[in-house]
Amino acid sequence: MKLYQKAPEGIPLANFPKYCSIDGDADRLIYFFIDQQGRFRILDGDRFSVLFASFLSMKLKEANLSDHVTIGVVQTAYANGRSTDYLVNKMV
Repeated sequence: MKLYQKAPEGIPLANFPKYCSIDGDADRLIYFFIDQQGRFRILDGDRFSVLFASFLSMKLKEANLSDHVTIGVVQTAYANGRSTDYLVNKMV
């Protein structure tokens, strides 16, 4: 599914419902959906970590705590380079 960026066979995809599956060796959760433009989208572990870190960063700023708390994200050597770049260079 992730490699070819397509849904598992036998699932009738509709616009906007959300789905999840496990990967081939059952060690990861993959979340997927059809977006408003009809494109198939996958949210994997790298995307989860970026979204969660961004959410925490936003909430810390709202609570005026961003100067007192540092967010760290642990990634493996297999992490998507774009997610690492975003976390290091764009998430402020």
